[in-house]
Amino acid sequence: MGAIIKASNGGSKGGTAGLEKYLKQEGKTEQTLMYGQDCDVKNFAKDFEMTKNIYEKTGGRQHTHFIQSWRPGEITPGQAHEIGKEFLQNNKFKGFQAVIITHIDREHIHNHIVINSVNLETGLKYHQTKNEYQQLKDFSNEINLKYGIEKEPKIAKTGKHNSKIT
Repeated sequence: MGAIIKASNGGSKGGTAGLEKYLKQEGKTEQTLMYGQDCDVKNFAKDFEMTKNIYEKTGGRQHTHFIQSWRPGEITPGQAHEIGKEFLQNNKFKGFQAVIITHIDREHIHNHIVINSVNLETGLKYHQTKNEYQQLKDFSNEINLKYGIEKEPKIAKTGKHNSKIT
């Protein structure tokens, strides 16, 4: 029935390094389901930090974390991972280090997409308006349709830190 996407602004316990440790826990994913854009997926927290240090932007939000998830049986791990890679091709992410880690430890397959808060090429911080967020949701839906996955019906916000989107 389509991917649901949630986004949060880097408020994970332990910062980016804590998130990296969680995402790569044994049993949650496989090496073939991890991808790094302009960074080493094996050490992405350090790579993100180096970029922040270069531009002297070490404070504030450290990353943006998107989650794409699908209903059980709707998609294979490989398809989910490819959809995540296509999602990163959006111009909004140009020049930003990012990782995709596809989790297969639950009934529903889901991608964790983590974007560095500082652009590797320009040193600018990642910002996202509500309109841009909606454009990313629409972009994700377009990608899913290419894989034969129908758009998910809209779901109301469930809390102050996450919103399910279609």
